[in-house]
Amino acid sequence: MLDAAGIDWVTYLEGDSDKFWAHPETAKGYDFLFLDYMSSRKKSVESCYKDLKKAVKAVKQNGIIAVHDALPGKYNVAAALVHLQVKYNDGVEVLTLPYNYGLALIRRCTKSPHGEIKDTWPKTQEPKDE
Repeated sequence: MLDAAGIDWVTYLEGDSDKFWAHPETAKGYDFLFLDYMSSRKKSVESCYKDLKKAVKAVKQNGIIAVHDALPGKYNVAAALVHLQVKYNDGVEVLTLPYNYGLALIRRCTKSPHGEIKDTWPKTQEPKDE
């Protein structure tokens, strides 16, 4: 989708994850990814974990990955998220919200070859009450 200035703000890719990871757009890196294809009991923990690792590698520092169907006990992606946290330790932050089968939010904290998302409007410190 191009805006009036010709800037492409959104890349929408749909399909098998192997096709997605091979897509040329992935080499540029992403600010935000939404993954909604791990909701099958047939998709193994290892397969989900492999895709989550690829997603972390594909986002910029401070980039966000949202994953649907992440509630523990429902699909294997929940166990894969635990493995991801252990593997990356402080490199990622993971939060799972109890929204419609679970919505996990992952933030990449470490440096990325794709750059960094910086806070362009940092908040100023308010004076302390004395």
